[in-house]
This record gives sequence, structure tokens and C-alpha cells, in this order.
Amino acid sequence: MKTTAIEITTDSNILGERLKHLRTERKLLQKDIAKLLKLSQSAYGFFEQGRRVPDAIILKELSGIFNISVDYILGLTDFKNVVKPNMPFEFTSLNKENLKLVKDYVNILQENQKYQSLKHQLKN
Repeated sequence: MKTTAIEITTDSNILGERLKHLRTERKLLQKDIAKLLKLSQSAYGFFEQGRRVPDAIILKELSGIFNISVDYILGLTDFKNVVKPNMPFEFTSLNKENLKLVKDYVNILQENQKYQSLKHQLKN
């Protein structure tokens, strides 16, 4: 039997809230994400409800589906995507405010690209 989650008890459900927000902002249903993860709808629903926590493999898959960092899903950062050090652009001269604007814009572009890819995957 494949294990995809552990049971948890917590007062905070930032993981579930973020998963639900990411899914709904893309106008997807739980069954859509469950299908991409090869899980039942109820298994995925438990993640959003905070009744279970996805294992590392599922977290990595969710990160790919939503094109965001695992740290964002887990609530460790508020930045959806991490600017990688090997980016072909140099941003060291930007102040923090402008750097945040660049990151936000990149996040928007990446989310749009991922949304288009998800729509294509779900049609197939």
C-alpha cells in the first residue's frame, strides 16, 4: 500500500489554506489536482482540510503543478517562487522594493504559464 500522507493535529492549516487558494485561483477542482497527483479526490481533500500532510514526493509534485516552491506550500515563505542564483539577469543594484516587484512579476508570468500548461494537461 502506497503511503502519501501522515495524520496530523494542528491549530494552523496554512498548508491546506495555501493549497486551496492555489487551486481556486486557477479555477480548478479538487478532483483535477487529485487526477494530476494520481490520488483520490478525498485524499487530496484531506490535505486542504488539514487532516493530512502530503509526503515529500507529493509536495514536490504539487510544487511542480502550481509552479511554486515547497517552502511556500509549507508556509515557510510568502514568496511563491525563489529567484534562482543562476538567473541570467543581475538584480544586485535594485533596492528591496523594486526587487520584490520583479519577483512578483516573475511569479505572475510563471503562474500564467503553468495555468496554460495545466489546462492543456487536463484536456488530454
